[in-house]
Amino acid sequence: MKKLIAAAAALPLALAACADEGVDEPVEAEIADLEPAGETIGVALAGTYTSEGSDGATFTTTLTEDGIYSDSIDGEIVRTGTWSAADGDVCFTEDGALDADPLCYQISEPDAQGDVQWTGPDGETTTRARSE
Repeated sequence: MKKLIAAAAALPLALAACADEGVDEPVEAEIADLEPAGETIGVALAGTYTSEGSDGATFTTTLTEDGIYSDSIDGEIVRTGTWSAADGDVCFTEDGALDADPLCYQISEPDAQGDVQWTGPDGETTTRARSE
């Protein structure tokens, strides 16, 4: 019985010694420190899109070429994150929303005035003016 207790007590020490072999430090990533890869992912879509809400507030979405977005209402930033484009959709992942599915919109080609139609997952379409 004493041998069994001694073996059981030594097991955690042996496992800890094995776990340290070949590993310098634990790998941890600070999500806030992650940045896009730096490659240009959306030159054609990058820009600023603005619309006016029914309450008269100005809603602005800015898409940068390196995949960062920000949403603002009347000039105050209310949301930031990353964006990507594929198959006619533009998808947004809000900062801190690691487990959430991206929110995707279909965006039309700009019309003659530069206005673009954004259709959300709920089917609602809004018109936004695009500026560079």
